[in-house]
Amino acid sequence: MSSTAIEPVLTPSVKNTDSHGVRVWFPIVLLSVYWGAVLFIHNTDMAMFPRFISRCVAWAITVLAFLGWWLFNRRINLRDRFAAVAWFIVVLVVAGILGHPTIILVLAIQGVPTLFTVCTIWLIVSRRWSKPARRIGFLAVLPLTLIPFEALRCEGIDGFQRTTVRWRWTQSAEEQFLASKPDAVLKPIAAGREWTVRPDDWPAFRGVNRDAVVTGVRLADDWSTQPPRLIWKQGRYGHGQLILLADQARLLIATESGEMVQVAARPDRFEELGRFQAIEGKLWNHPVIAEGSLFVRNGEEIACFELQAKPGK
Repeated sequence: MSSTAIEPVLTPSVKNTDSHGVRVWFPIVLLSVYWGAVLFIHNTDMAMFPRFISRCVAWAITVLAFLGWWLFNRRINLRDRFAAVAWFIVVLVVAGILGHPTIILVLAIQGVPTLFTVCTIWLIVSRRWSKPARRIGFLAVLPLTLIPFEALRCEGIDGFQRTTVRWRWTQSAEEQFLASKPDAVLKPIAAGREWTVRPDDWPAFRGVNRDAVVTGVRLADDWSTQPPRLIWKQGRYGHGQLILLADQARLLIATESGEMVQVAARPDRFEELGRFQAIEGKLWNHPVIAEGSLFVRNGEEIACFELQAKPGK
């Protein structure tokens, strides 16, 4: 009696590319770290440039890491991966075209991470849905996320990387000011009176002639063997700015904390003559002196002070 051996039939395995199996722990961790870094950067006391670079680096790492995770994720169908990226780009481009011209930077800096966050939430919420339902929902959720951005207008970013936005149909701060005080803005200058820069004015950090040229000073040829001799070093003014009032031998220092400090411009010793709080918050902009008035501003406000001493003072 003969027997016939029955061999098992092997069928090729098929990889599961259904997004039911997408693991979202990586984008959850990535985006949690990113938004935590944004909060840290906004609320940490640091100079403006390191703050800006830190925000840019965090944004770039997040964008590259998220796109890398998505494009190389074999649990998602290859066609779906590239179709999603294409739709993502289309939504951003259309939002930039339809939005206010000032909102484009906001779309890049805040809109892209927001879209990534919404995509991650959508993958979690729809993981038990059918493929058609997930795809239709994905096509709808991206433009819906950017609708609020279309209604906004950006009025600038301050030194803390905080964006000031307003409804795009409302008046800007400049328009409100012009509407409230038309006489103060549009009144012509009186005849015979012009706004001129006097020899003792220092209207900008590049000097009166805007050429950053200093005359009358001779420097040693080799500072490595003949460095300048330190006469005195005092004061803690942070990332401040300096104005020289040459006719009065005074240094006017704008400190990072918003104070204005008056120091005697003398080589023999340090002598602080006085100080006052000129403006609230960080002060990194260079002050301006013109026609006896001091102008100081930061990302929040601007102030003007009369410097001309009264008779007998």
